[in-house]
Amino acid sequence: MRWRIVLGIVVVAGLIWMSGGSSSPEPPAPPDLPAELDLRGAFRGSDAAVDAATLASLSEEIASCLEFDGRLPSPMLTTATAFDELRTRARVWMCRGSSLGEKHPAARDIIGGYLDSKIGTGGGEVTPDIRASWVHCYRQIARACRAAIEDR
Repeated sequence: MRWRIVLGIVVVAGLIWMSGGSSSPEPPAPPDLPAELDLRGAFRGSDAAVDAATLASLSEEIASCLEFDGRLPSPMLTTATAFDELRTRARVWMCRGSSLGEKHPAARDIIGGYLDSKIGTGGGEVTPDIRASWVHCYRQIARACRAAIEDR
């Protein structure tokens, strides 16, 4: 089973590489709707904007990969555990092993609490509705990271 997850991650990474990493950004929410997640002030230090941009890109790509995988006739990622494994591996690859969560603990805690409240902590099978929730949450994280950069 573990080899299937690793194979799936490799395939998804290859798809990202082949697509040039491009994806359609989520349209901004209308200004009268409050954001689900606020990361303004959660990134600190001289490279806070770069780190927020990195996390925005990473989150958007994860959302796009999960969405694409869900449209396949036989999705490769079918459990929440596999989704989290994709996130972990993608972070290692994109950040070359460094942890933005260690560098920006306030952002890590806000995002962790948000994900726990919206999608829970279970690692079980994923339905289309659960997958859509993951995609939505990762797009909200990307949006909040972009807003944190604009606020600087």
